[in-house]
Amino acid sequence: APAPPAETLAHQQARLDEKRAQLSDNKRALLQKLLRKAVDLPPAAPVTIPRRPADAAASATIPLSFAQQ
Repeated sequence: APAPPAETLAHQQARLDEKRAQLSDNKRALLQKLLRKAVDLPPAAPVTIPRRPADAAASATIPLSFAQQ
C-alpha cells in the first residue's frame, strides 16, 4: 500500500492550535511553562569515549580489529 501523503507544516500547526484551544486554562499554562523550560535547557554534551592514558597505550598491546588484521 502506498504511504499516505505527508502533512504540510501549516496543517500540522493548525491541528496543534486546535488541540491547544481544547485545553483548560491550567493545562495551557502548564504546557507553556514546560515549553519555556525545554527551550532554556542547555544542549546535551556529546557522548565521547575517553582516551587511554599515555602510559597504558605504551605498555599494553592494543588488539587489532577484524578489519585491521
